[in-house]
Amino acid sequence: MTNEHRTLILVSNSIKSSSDCFFSDCVKYSVSSRRRYIAAEIEKFGKGNISAQAFTFRELCLASQNFDCESLLGSGGFGYCSDGDQRILVYEFMPNGSLEGHLLELGPDQKPLDWYMRMKIAAGAARGLAYLHETANPPVIYPDFKVSNILLDENFNPKSNSDRTHVSTRVMGTYGYCAPDYACTSKLTVKSDVYSFGVVFLEIITGRRVIDSSRPSEEKNIVMWARPLIADKKKLHLMADPLLEGNYPIKALYKDLAFAAMCLQEDANTRPLISKVVTLLEYISNIKKHDDHKEETPDDTFKSPPALQTITSHVDRIANNKPNCVGERY
Repeated sequence: MTNEHRTLILVSNSIKSSSDCFFSDCVKYSVSSRRRYIAAEIEKFGKGNISAQAFTFRELCLASQNFDCESLLGSGGFGYCSDGDQRILVYEFMPNGSLEGHLLELGPDQKPLDWYMRMKIAAGAARGLAYLHETANPPVIYPDFKVSNILLDENFNPKSNSDRTHVSTRVMGTYGYCAPDYACTSKLTVKSDVYSFGVVFLEIITGRRVIDSSRPSEEKNIVMWARPLIADKKKLHLMADPLLEGNYPIKALYKDLAFAAMCLQEDANTRPLISKVVTLLEYISNIKKHDDHKEETPDDTFKSPPALQTITSHVDRIANNKPNCVGERY
C-alpha cells in the first residue's frame, strides 16, 4: 500500500470518527437540554406559578360552613394533587371497571350483564351526556364517548371518563364511534355525541365490538352490520347478545334497536336530542318480559310523557317497517 493510500485511509477514518463524536455530542446535548427544560418547568410549576389559586384546608372549611352539603358544588375527580415535583391525578375509584370489561372482555368465571342492568347502564350514560349538553354552562361536547370510557361503580352506576389532561390538535374520537358529519366537517356537535351513543347502545344490546376484524368483511363494522338487520323486523331477534340466552322482553328489544337506528342516522338534524334519549330509555326500561304477551292500547301511549309520544311513534314506525317521515327532526 502506498503512502498516498495510507493518508487517504487515515483521513477517512479521522473524518468518520469526528462525525460520530459530533453526532453523539448533538444527541447528548439534545437529551440534556430537554431534561433541563422539563426540570425547569417542574421547578417553576412547583413554586406556585399556577393559574388556579390554592386554598388551605382551613380556608375551605370556613368558606363551605364546615363542608355543609348545601355548599357542595360537585363530586368526582377535580384536577390533581401538587406536592413539589409530584403531579398525581385523583379519580373516584370505580370497583367494577369499565363497561367494556363486562361486555366484550368477560373472564371465564364472570357472569354477563342481564338485560335490565344493560338498560340501567345505557340510561345512566345518556343522563351523563344530557347533563353535559343541557345543564353544564357552557355546554360540553364529549370528544370520545365509547364503552371503555364508561366506568361502573359498586352498584353498576355509570360514569363517563376521558383523558382531558392536555390540549391536543389530534383528530378527536375513536374510529367506529365518530359520526359521519364529523368526518366531513371536523366539527363536533351535540348530535355527534348522540351518534356515538347509538354505537355504544348497539354494543350494549348485541355484545359485539364496534370494529371486529375477525368477522367477515360485511360484519366488521357494527353499524354496517346492523343497518340491514334493523330494516327487517323478522331478523331483529338475531341481533341480541347470545349471552342473554333469550332473557329479554322482545318488545323492548325491537324498540331499542329502532331507537338506536334513530341515533345513527347519517343526517345529524334527524337524530334525537340526548334529553329525549334519556326519556325514551327510561320508558323502554320499564317494559318487562311478561309485557310481550300484552297488547298495547291507546291508553298506554297517553300515559307516556308528551315529549315522548312523538319520538315513540317514530320508533314504532321503524320497528314495524313503516316509512320514515322525510325531514322529521327531534
